[in-house]
Amino acid sequence: MEIGYAPETPTAAAVNLGHSADGLAWNIVASIIDFRPNHSIGINYARTGAGWLLSPQYRANEALFEIRYMWRPVGLPFLEARVRWREDLEPVVGSLRKGEEFDTYIRLTWDFTVKDR
Repeated sequence: MEIGYAPETPTAAAVNLGHSADGLAWNIVASIIDFRPNHSIGINYARTGAGWLLSPQYRANEALFEIRYMWRPVGLPFLEARVRWREDLEPVVGSLRKGEEFDTYIRLTWDFTVKDR
């Protein structure tokens, strides 16, 4: 778990909200590594206030939920899959509803070495 607080935050106008920006951010990550040989899974939940400006992974004014799975078989391609959902904590001024985003990805990585003769 991580928690952070930014005591100096942008104005409400700067973050496009109807009230002052909250500088609190926190996340909880829970992982099970090698629950089966070479298989791992983890979940991540985070909440980031609109005044939090310091993280490239967690956007300001957002709640995030993510599930990530990894399979690292010996001698075969490495597989990683992620499902992620993001939602604004507060609607942006002028919006009728909160922003929401859902994305997934699957990545195969094959490691190989080229030898000189």
